[in-house]
Amino acid sequence: MAAVAPVIEPAFRANAPVSHGCRSPALGPNAADPERVRLRNDRTKQSGFTLIEILAVLVIIGIVVGLASVRLMPDDQGTLANEAQRLALLLEQTRDQAVASGEPIGFSVEAGRYRFWTLDAENEWVPRSGDELLQDRPLASGVKLLALQVNQVMLAAGDHLLFSPSGSNAPFTADLGLNAAHVRLRGDSLGRVQVEHAEGAE
Repeated sequence: MAAVAPVIEPAFRANAPVSHGCRSPALGPNAADPERVRLRNDRTKQSGFTLIEILAVLVIIGIVVGLASVRLMPDDQGTLANEAQRLALLLEQTRDQAVASGEPIGFSVEAGRYRFWTLDAENEWVPRSGDELLQDRPLASGVKLLALQVNQVMLAAGDHLLFSPSGSNAPFTADLGLNAAHVRLRGDSLGRVQVEHAEGAE
């Protein structure tokens, strides 16, 4: 029997094209992979904020700033209550000063300011001077004296609320207002002063 010659496969050619996955050689080496393009687009969408999200954040910031402003700005009733409390304490100190000095002291409110008076050598009322406590002071901005009554009688212009050195004084009421807010100071015969709000007495 004749010998069969071995079959020799031809050598692999160096310049033969090599397939890479499913990419078609016709697309060229710079062709974009559709899967990579989709992933890149997804990452781009996830990295930014939509217009609705930005607007929502701005609305929330606006609400927070608005609430903070409301809390920081006192309302008329609060401002008036603070001024009335300050004035009440000052009037009680006026009573104490009259008793301590043995001299009567007058009190009045004129043109948005309150003033303290004392009698001079000729028994005339003159503005009190040299007293750091009982000196001219302005009322809080916008606060007005609406009425000042002594023994339920309205004081005439130029009259003073009198604090006697005996410590016994005529009961009085002083109504203060700031826009729509109102409070009343009520002093008794012993010179004790309380602040009454529109809802009732304190």
